[in-house]
Amino acid sequence: MSIFGICGLILCACVTAKLIGKNDPDMRVLIALAVIILTAAGYMDSFSDISQRLKELFETAQIDGEYISILLKALGICIVAQLAADCCRDCGESALASQVEITARVSLLIISLPLYTAVTELVIALIDR
Repeated sequence: MSIFGICGLILCACVTAKLIGKNDPDMRVLIALAVIILTAAGYMDSFSDISQRLKELFETAQIDGEYISILLKALGICIVAQLAADCCRDCGESALASQVEITARVSLLIISLPLYTAVTELVIALIDR
């Protein structure tokens, strides 16, 4: 799905949610969730292309494949956390949205620990030379 199709779908959903939301506020949330699912399904196909291109880039640079999986996991965490936080904010739950964001940051830190280890080992190796 192109960016124009996604934006058109989202704008239609916004207008529909605004019109329907006056009488039934719960429908606004359901409309938003339906559009999120549809747009996510639209760009899921792109992830295989992105993954393949990143693998090629990492192989050309002779970088370990473990790092690409870390990068893709981090990207997935960011996208899911942003969607969840935005949904929480739309429902008026700012505290829950903040908790989702904090949890995502901690998850990113945990996932990136191998990167910190590799950088530390590289620094130690450079100092020992």
